[in-house]
Amino acid sequence: MDNGNYNNNGNFNNNYNMPPQQPQYNQYQQNPQGGTDGKAIASLVLGIVGILAGCFIPIIGIVMGIVGLVLGIMSNKQMKSGMALAGIILGAVSIVWSIVSWIIGLIALGYLQDAGLYY
Repeated sequence: MDNGNYNNNGNFNNNYNMPPQQPQYNQYQQNPQGGTDGKAIASLVLGIVGILAGCFIPIIGIVMGIVGLVLGIMSNKQMKSGMALAGIILGAVSIVWSIVSWIIGLIALGYLQDAGLYY
């Protein structure tokens, strides 16, 4: 067997000095820093659900917003990520929107009482 066309690594050598190939990584492989933090994902989800819940049941929106805000801050301290920042922003928006929704509900209830439709 003629090994003249192969280099020491067993790769075909056509008399060109080629640099060694870099290892290929799977795009779904976790990055070396540890991947996305679960707290950041939870913060993002709680912020979104808190905004939606704040429209109908403001107290749930406030609680979800506070928990999402705290998780986002904790995650952002560990590892800066856009998802943690988005969770912080959505948590704060959820709290504000729930308070505004609660005030609008109380005002509407006052109008209903004045109109005699609610006792």
